[in-house]
Order: sequence, then C-alpha cells, then structure tokens
Amino acid sequence: MGKLSRRILARSSRIALLGFSLAGISLAGFGLTGFGLASCGGTTPTAPAQAQLRSSSGAVPRSPNGIEFPAKYKNWPVLSIGHRLDKRQVAVVVGNRTAVVAARAGNTNPWPNGTIIGNVVYEQKTSDNLPTVISTGSFVRAEFMFKDRENYASNRSGWGFARWTGTALTPYGNSEDFQDECIKCHEKVSGNDWLFMKPTLLP
Repeated sequence: MGKLSRRILARSSRIALLGFSLAGISLAGFGLTGFGLASCGGTTPTAPAQAQLRSSSGAVPRSPNGIEFPAKYKNWPVLSIGHRLDKRQVAVVVGNRTAVVAARAGNTNPWPNGTIIGNVVYEQKTSDNLPTVISTGSFVRAEFMFKDRENYASNRSGWGFARWTGTALTPYGNSEDFQDECIKCHEKVSGNDWLFMKPTLLP
C-alpha cells in the first residue's frame, strides 16, 4: 500500500462503511429511494481500471463497448443499499478497493480514477418469514461504472458504463451507443459526479 493510501485510511479511522461483501447478503426493509446507477454506456477502460478487469474477467461476454465483466465483484464491500419504489426493485451497491478507500475518506466528488462501482439489482419481494419486511427476489441485472477521466472524457462524465441482465448475464445494448441513454439519465446528478448513490456510513 502506498503512502497516500495509508494516509487516507488513517484519516478515515473514525468512519465505517457497511462492512460485509455481497456474498450471502439479505436486504431487510431499507427505505433508500435511489440506486447508484440508473443506466449504462461508455468505451473500453484503460489504466488503472483495465488492469483489474483483465485479472477478474471470466467467461461472461464483454459489453458492446468493450468493457469486461468484473467477476470478482461478489467479494467487494457494500457501499450502500437502494430501494427503487417505482420499479419495485432493491439493489446492493458495491465497490472495489479504490472505491472503498475513497468513500471512507469522503473523497467521492469526484471519485478517483480506478473506482469501480457495481449495482446489483433484484426484484422486490415480501419476506417469507416476516410479511412487513422487504427482501430480495429474482436477480434482474448487474451494472457497473468505471472511473477513468482521461479515457471517458468524450462522454463528459469521466465514467464508463456497462450492464449485464438476467442470470445468463447477457450484455445490454446492441452497440456502444447505448451509453447515450446512460449519460442522459445520469446528467441530472452530474453535481454528484454522475452518481445517484452516496455511500452509507455507519456511526
């Protein structure tokens, strides 16, 4: 770990994020209304994000814009949880190490290069054991944002977008132009570095 990372972690010792990974998580009635990502788009990521993608990609097909599926996302810490009321969906927002360090330091507007944030979405369902609790139903999609200000400067956001749908993880979009709908949607939160989500901090 470099000196900068150690300083960031030292400054953030009083702040804790939701300290568990996606594997085995169960949602229980969180009332947040916004997801981290609402759509997707972008172009092929370069350093530093690309190095991680090369080591974590598996057999899942690439997004039409060339972005590879980050297969290790299941081990990433949880940054926040969302409940989309209009679509009756719940989501777990996860982040890679760069994202977690930035969130703990409050360095999220803008997020640093190399940040990858994932939004893992499920259908909303009522808990089998407690009818007043909202839980996760069927898996809907996994979508990711990749921060690389230089590579994605042309789309104005500094982020690359990608989405995979269904349990088959089918890449979303017929061409790389699908990013246009993502930029249009996320533009309303450009003041929050193009993210609907803010990290959930624990006391």
